[in-house]
Amino acid sequence: MKMTPSIRERYRRSAAIGKRGYVILSVGGLCLGLLVGWYLFAHLSSMISTNNVDRAYYILLIVLGLSTAAFLFGALRSTAIVSGRSLGLAVNVGGPAAGTLLVVVRGFWLTQPPTTFDLDVRLIGAGVTSEIGTGTWVLVDLGSRHERVPVNAFGDAVIRGIAGDLRASPLRITLESERFIVSDVVSK
Repeated sequence: MKMTPSIRERYRRSAAIGKRGYVILSVGGLCLGLLVGWYLFAHLSSMISTNNVDRAYYILLIVLGLSTAAFLFGALRSTAIVSGRSLGLAVNVGGPAAGTLLVVVRGFWLTQPPTTFDLDVRLIGAGVTSEIGTGTWVLVDLGSRHERVPVNAFGDAVIRGIAGDLRASPLRITLESERFIVSDVVSK
């Protein structure tokens, strides 16, 4: 009587490079990812000056995504399917490509700038900090937003929830106080 091999046995035989090969491939991919990461970190100032940080980051993400796919789906024999609709098209990705896609998309999502930010203004002077804040306000003009914020006992004035598109906009800060005057203005 002839026995047919089980699905698991056929899958094990059909693996092109075997479990050990996938482990070696994934460790090599991890080492390559670490090397690329080290290179990016070591040359960060030149990457920033040429505006290539984003491109290099995505190269690192792709290398790490491929390494993850090789480990999870080759060495551990895992499976995954990602499906969804985008731009009116049905997308169905399975196997190692799904793992790579998840790593790259998650890395892209993590680097999105926040939609709002907070502006902290700290007053520094020769007096006691709690005395500086008494009867003092900070006036900030940022885009179409005009705020008059009281200074707390620690000498801080915080404006919360400023729209992210105003991050690079110039701003005007004025000090209003019942007891103090500005003695030196530093502009950057």
